[in-house]
Amino acid sequence: KLGVISGLPPRRPEFTKVPPSFGPILSGSLFCFSLAMPTGYEISLLKWQFKKGASIFGCDDYDVFSNTSLQIAPGVALNVVESDLLAREDPESGRVFDSWVYLAVWQKVTESGVYRKHDWTVKVDPDVVFFPNRLRKALIKHEGAAYISNCELGLKGAIEVLSRRAVTALADDYQASFDKRIPRACVTGRKFGNEAESD
Repeated sequence: KLGVISGLPPRRPEFTKVPPSFGPILSGSLFCFSLAMPTGYEISLLKWQFKKGASIFGCDDYDVFSNTSLQIAPGVALNVVESDLLAREDPESGRVFDSWVYLAVWQKVTESGVYRKHDWTVKVDPDVVFFPNRLRKALIKHEGAAYISNCELGLKGAIEVLSRRAVTALADDYQASFDKRIPRACVTGRKFGNEAESD
């Protein structure tokens, strides 16, 4: 039939090794983290990444969050956040938002203080292909930036990059709130979606 393709694609070689970084590690230390669902494929994917030193595990420091305590590898446990990890639908727009989930995660990130030791903090979804050294190279052009905009509507998506200055401002905003769990200026009187993760 016209427009129909049949058959199977050729076998691909199995990806067993992370490509080596090219050249020396560039300036700009990275603290990277992921949020993982405790069920499904993300945990096994993170375990594979850890074994290979890939994705966030190729950063200078890393952390993994979930709402359940699990171990990815010996000495690498998930940090528990107080959230059901469920995105919510806005009844007015019909859009789905996960802002409240990420507010709980960013609260843990700021509370731990690990980000203070690094130039950049990077949120990476577990199922994203991410090469830390490529990011370091790209960040040379963005010295002094508060965050890297990856969308014309602002900071959104599977990889989000914030400077130490930006995360410190967010940490201060958490501290200014009455319960230290929700950033005061970030959410007061605002309607927001995923982009509010970094306001």
